[in-house]
Amino acid sequence: MEAGPLDHKDKPGEYRQQVRAAVFGRVGAQGSPVASREKLVGDWLASFVGFQGQPKHAFAYRLTSDGRAVIEMTGEPASTENEWRLNEDGSFSLLVWIAAMPEYGLPDPSHEEQRMHLAALPDGRFVLWNGDSSLVQLLSPLQKDGDSAAD
Repeated sequence: MEAGPLDHKDKPGEYRQQVRAAVFGRVGAQGSPVASREKLVGDWLASFVGFQGQPKHAFAYRLTSDGRAVIEMTGEPASTENEWRLNEDGSFSLLVWIAAMPEYGLPDPSHEEQRMHLAALPDGRFVLWNGDSSLVQLLSPLQKDGDSAAD
């Protein structure tokens, strides 16, 4: 099943295929659909991939089998109230916790969905990207000492 538009930059069909090909060019590998959410369970180093293709480490995800997502950034307390899911159409959703901010018209806490295309790479990494590939994340498995296996 082809995903509907993920964001205002996404358009199913030929444009989406061109964006997908550009993303795979940036990461230097062809990707394939992710059939099972169990493949995503674990600890991942998330890196942003620029248009030159050089990843820049940003943060770590801990994706649990019960759908929780812990996000860790250097110098910040871990964000533990997040959720994640592999959608039926093969896209990935990270539901980021937003605390109540009544002063800004948000009286109740909520989750903001960040939905991205997802592909598995042959070396065990995953790539996520938005509708026009202006945001590309590479997920590399973290080893026990906190370093990426891809380093």
